[in-house]
Amino acid sequence: MNSLTCSRCDEETNRPWFHNGKLYCPSCYEEVRLEDYQVENEHE
Repeated sequence: MNSLTCSRCDEETNRPWFHNGKLYCPSCYEEVRLEDYQVENEHE
C-alpha cells in the first residue's frame, strides 16, 4: 500500500485528509508530500 509522509512531523499515513485539492496529515494538519504516492495505477 502506498503511504504519504508529512513534511513537518514526518508521520506516514495511508489516510490523509483531502481538502481543496491537497492532502493533509491527520496528525499535524500540514500538507503531506506526494513523492511516495502514485495517483495513477501502474498496471499494464
